[in-house]
Amino acid sequence: MNRSIPFVALLFLAVLTGTQLDALTRGQVSELRSSGNDSAVEVDKGVPAEALKTEEGMALVQRLRMLRLSESKLGKAHPSVKSIQAEISAVLKQIKSLAPTAEESAGQSRPQKEIMAMSERELRELVLRMAARIEALDARVVVLERHLSSLR
Repeated sequence: MNRSIPFVALLFLAVLTGTQLDALTRGQVSELRSSGNDSAVEVDKGVPAEALKTEEGMALVQRLRMLRLSESKLGKAHPSVKSIQAEISAVLKQIKSLAPTAEESAGQSRPQKEIMAMSERELRELVLRMAARIEALDARVVVLERHLSSLR
C-alpha cells in the first residue's frame, strides 16, 4: 500500500499538469480566434486572421510557432537553421493560401432563404454569382495544374 502512494501522487500530478496545459492552450486558441476581427489583420507575423478560422489553419499556425521558436533557440550559426527557415517559408505559403478559402467560406455562413422561397430575380442573381465563382475556381484549377506539371 505504501508503494502505491508515490505512484498515485505522481499520476495525480501528471493529470493536473496535463489539464492545466490543455486549458492554457485552449485559452490561447480561443483568445486568438476572438481577438481578431474579420479583416485581414495580422495576428502573428505573416499570418492573416482568416487562417485561424479553420482547423487546418490553426494547425499550420501552431507549426509555424514551433518552427520560429526552434529557429530562435538554435541561433543563426546553427547548421540546421537554413532548413528551418525553408520550412517556415513553406508553412507561411500554405497559411496564406488558406486565407482566401476562409474568406470565401465566411461569406457563405450567413443565413439564406430557402431555394423554393426565392423569387425568380433572386434565383437569377444566385445563378450569376455561382457562374462567376465556378469560373474563378476553374482558373485556380488551371493554375494549380500548371504548377503541378512544372513540378514533375
